[in-house]
Amino acid sequence: MSLVTGVVSLAGFMQVPLVVDVLRIVNPRLRISRTTGTVMTTLLVVSMALIGIVALVFHFFIFLPVVVPDPLNSWWGWCHIVFAMWVWTNMSLNYLYCVFTDPGFTIVPGAHVDENGDPLDPNDPLFASDFGVGNMDDQQHTDMTDYQPKSEPQDIGDLFPVDYCVVCRRHVIYMDHHCPFVGTCAGIHNYSYFLLFVVYAYVGLVYAIILTASYFVTCFVPSIIAFWEPLSMNHPQICRTLGSNAAVVIPVLGGMVPLGFMSAAQIVLLLADLSTRDFLRSLRYSNWLDNIRTRIKEKKWRHPASKLNILLLKQRKHFLYFLFPVWKKNLNVNDYISVKYL
Repeated sequence: MSLVTGVVSLAGFMQVPLVVDVLRIVNPRLRISRTTGTVMTTLLVVSMALIGIVALVFHFFIFLPVVVPDPLNSWWGWCHIVFAMWVWTNMSLNYLYCVFTDPGFTIVPGAHVDENGDPLDPNDPLFASDFGVGNMDDQQHTDMTDYQPKSEPQDIGDLFPVDYCVVCRRHVIYMDHHCPFVGTCAGIHNYSYFLLFVVYAYVGLVYAIILTASYFVTCFVPSIIAFWEPLSMNHPQICRTLGSNAAVVIPVLGGMVPLGFMSAAQIVLLLADLSTRDFLRSLRYSNWLDNIRTRIKEKKWRHPASKLNILLLKQRKHFLYFLFPVWKKNLNVNDYISVKYL
């Protein structure tokens, strides 16, 4: 079995936890235990680890020797090695940080849920679901410009909005959304890890496309070889060396497109100071796009308690924290109490 087939198989295997989460979202009344969720998360982590290992094999043992012969004795080869390891390390560690960091689970006094986090009343609005955004009540909008925290906060949940996740069956502080590909919510403590994982994964896939696209065209699209001849004067030998592995560009492209969209969407929502859940709620209205434009023009992201400031910049006080996979201890209420937005 070729490595390309292995990559496609692993990508397909990762859809199992996604299907479980979709079942929870479509029918929140399903009694899928948290133990099942833990097993699914384990499968995700193992799948991501295997994909990461396969990516390193493709880069160091298959494509890099073709792109740069004898890369260890070439400055250009070392540039490839350092860049690839930098992106891979950031992507991998930020993924693990996101998965294993408490997103901000909290207990809401008076919430009508049982010991498993399930609503006691089947008609409870917590059961309402639309792609995992829970109750569609507009009052749940997390616009910090108008949000009023408790006067004497004792916990972070007293400072910021708390939403209920129908998949995790837990309340989450400053929840952005539930991500099935990390098996948990992106909230106040782990959103920065989630965003950096998505961005670095996209950068890595773009780099892989640049590295492999010419050889795919050379080996699999003979009708346009002439356009690529300057890049591969000895293409018959290269194609024999790469074999079917040259087709890896297909699954890479399949991952790059949605990740590029996801990265761009998250950046736009940061500037509009909208969570992913709020964005999904806004799609009910015909003016959702105008609303995003207006919020960006009003510079909502500059508010001290905006999503950009609280979920990202507050967690990453120095620009170097964006360049290296730094894990930070979760901030507490005293770290946020200085945020002036009352």
